[in-house]
Amino acid sequence: MFELVPLLGRKDFEEAWLKMCRLGVAPPEVWDKDRTTHNEGADAQYVPPGQSGPRLAAYAYAKTGNVAYAKKAIAMLLAQGGGVANPVMVSGAESLRPVEEDARVSTNEAAQTALQCIEVLELCKDQLPTEAAVRTVREFRARPQPAPPR
Repeated sequence: MFELVPLLGRKDFEEAWLKMCRLGVAPPEVWDKDRTTHNEGADAQYVPPGQSGPRLAAYAYAKTGNVAYAKKAIAMLLAQGGGVANPVMVSGAESLRPVEEDARVSTNEAAQTALQCIEVLELCKDQLPTEAAVRTVREFRARPQPAPPR
């Protein structure tokens, strides 16, 4: 959608998309009120949850300059991402070659999370936190060593 807005060059579509980013999960009465006020959800309370939420909040910040959307985007991104993988060794009949895998992580999830990070970092770059990282220590498990050939 971020690329479609400028390609279409339609102000009505751009306004509708921004409204969706601001009010995605708002109740119908808030949507109705916004038709006249054009500023409902200014505290970012109606940004949709889930994987798209940080992107939508970041877009709303980039278009409105309302810092509440940047804070929401960054908070959602930090809450959703950055988990430590828990790989297990897949081998034998399940794999042509032994490989470590975490079944909770899909290629789509990894790709979407990376795009989400890129977009939030770019659109909210002037609002990024400067304090210490959320996770300062990361524990790595020793990789299992393959058994020596017999």
